[in-house]
Amino acid sequence: FPLTTIRDDVNLHKLLLDDLGVKQIAAVIGGSLGGMFVLEWAYLGKDYIRCIVPIATSSRHSAWGISWGEAQRQSIYADPKYDDGYYLFDDPPATGLGAARMAALLTYRSRNSFESRFGRNNPDPSKVQTISGRQRLRPSTPSEAHFHIHNDGHNIKRASISRQGSGSSIQVASSSSAAPPTDVADPQFHGPQKSTSTGNGGKNGESLTGGETTLPASNYFSAQSYLRYQATKFVKRFDSNCYIAMTRKLDTHDVSRGRTGTIGEALALIEQPTLVLGIESDGLFTIAEQEEIAQHVK
Repeated sequence: FPLTTIRDDVNLHKLLLDDLGVKQIAAVIGGSLGGMFVLEWAYLGKDYIRCIVPIATSSRHSAWGISWGEAQRQSIYADPKYDDGYYLFDDPPATGLGAARMAALLTYRSRNSFESRFGRNNPDPSKVQTISGRQRLRPSTPSEAHFHIHNDGHNIKRASISRQGSGSSIQVASSSSAAPPTDVADPQFHGPQKSTSTGNGGKNGESLTGGETTLPASNYFSAQSYLRYQATKFVKRFDSNCYIAMTRKLDTHDVSRGRTGTIGEALALIEQPTLVLGIESDGLFTIAEQEEIAQHVK
C-alpha cells in the first residue's frame, strides 16, 4: 500500500464533494482518527467548514500512539501467513491481525476502566471465544491439560504433544505425577477438574486404571474473553494490509507540518466555532491533548 496522510484523504474528499456540488459543510464531527480528519478539514476555511467537533483526538500523533501502532504492526508481521503483505485473500494473517486488534483495544480504556468492567470475573464457559473460532478438545490427561493451559489462546495445530527433533509424535502417557500434588496445589488453578474421556469401556470421570483422574483447570478471565471475542469479530471484516496502512496514516498526523513552526501556532489558524470533547478513560488520547486543542483554537 502506498503511504498516504490524513491531509491527503481530506483533499481527496474535498474533490469528491466539489464534484457533487457541495458548497458548504455545516459541521465536521469525528473521534480518534476521525478527530484528526476534523482538524484537517478546518484548514479548508470557515466559509466552507462552518464548525468542528473533534472528539478524543490530538493535534499530532504522540510518541505513545506511534509506539502502540508499531507494536500492532509487528503483531501482524510476526504471523507467518503475512508474507510481506502478499498473502492469500482466503488465508490471511488472521492471528496476527487479531493480536493487533487486542493491543488496540487496550488503548481504548484505562487500567481502572478495565478493572471496573471486568475485574477478575470469569465468563460463561459455554461462550468461550478464540481468535480462530475453533474450540479445543477437552484434555484427557494431566499433561495434556497443562499443555492446553500453557497454550490457551493460541491456535494449536497438534493433536498430541511431540518432542521436537525426534521426527515423531509421542502421546504423553496418563500419569498422576504430571499434575501438582493435591496437598500443595493452588485449588483455583489446579482443579479439581475430572476427565470426561472414555476409553476401553471406562465411564466419564474414570481413568483407564479404574481411578478418577484429576486434571489441572485453567482459570479463564472475562478480560481475556472480551479481547478474544472482539478480535474474532474484527478479523472477519478487516484486512491486515489496510490495518497497517491505517496505523501509518495515524503516524503522519501533525497539523503544524508545512504550516507553522509550532502546534500552538497551527491550531491558532483554526477560526471555526469548535467544541472539543475528551474521554477520561481513553488510554491513547489524553485529556491534556484535548485541552491543548481548546487552548489554542481561536
